[in-house]
Amino acid sequence: MATLAADNPRTFETDHDEFVNGLPMVDNDIIYEGAAVGELNDTGTYQPLGTGSTVDKFAGFALKKADNTITGHTAGGINVSLSQRGRVVLSVTGASAITDKGKDVWATDDNTFTLTYAAGAVKIGEVSRWISGTNCVVAYTAFELRPTFDVTWCEAAGTASATDRTLLIATAPVYVEAISEVHAVAAGGASVVQVTKDTSTDAPGAGTDMLSNNTNTGFDLSATANTVQAGTLKTTAGLRKLNTGDRLSLDFANAIQSTAGLAITVRLRRL
Repeated sequence: MATLAADNPRTFETDHDEFVNGLPMVDNDIIYEGAAVGELNDTGTYQPLGTGSTVDKFAGFALKKADNTITGHTAGGINVSLSQRGRVVLSVTGASAITDKGKDVWATDDNTFTLTYAAGAVKIGEVSRWISGTNCVVAYTAFELRPTFDVTWCEAAGTASATDRTLLIATAPVYVEAISEVHAVAAGGASVVQVTKDTSTDAPGAGTDMLSNNTNTGFDLSATANTVQAGTLKTTAGLRKLNTGDRLSLDFANAIQSTAGLAITVRLRRL
């Protein structure tokens, strides 16, 4: 299949905690009925689901056509009506048996769905029931309705070392919602730690800086002890989205000095 060029009405099962919403469209585009819809690069505007290096956040399925190409069109000028949670019948490549129940379903555009993950694909939901051939009932949930979860790294004991290290490995596509830091003993001199997004063969700390705190240097380890610092995440398109195998790492810029009891927590949400 390929990106929709005409309406494609879907069959939805009702009575499954449905959630309908109207969200602002990107400028100069058309979303057809039945299209999977995504948010474009954290802009707050929505388009036919895009994949690739920046990975749209899945927003739901369009309930009717929304045309934002009419004269005078602007970003956010009209809303697209969406079903953001429920069950829908989809043709899912790779589905073939009742044992597919519970498997993740991925989208590679607004009308192509598969059981096989590839970098840049977007999770729609899970197979709720196999029907026949590749047809399945898929339980879907928009990104914003999915739960968050926290991952915390703590220095085991004593004074932390200033060695760059991996904080976490993404085992599935995830979105970085927030990063916080606290230490029990302040450095007592100039010392900072940045959180980086590492991809491919990047060494720990060699990737792209995530935080703009302290003139883009990260958390101040000389700040008051036992006081949580909230990270200010950079707004570069796609930076907060981790594909499977991407990592977050700690990048120390100075000697650790007297820092002890260092802990960093990352809040994530499944893409």
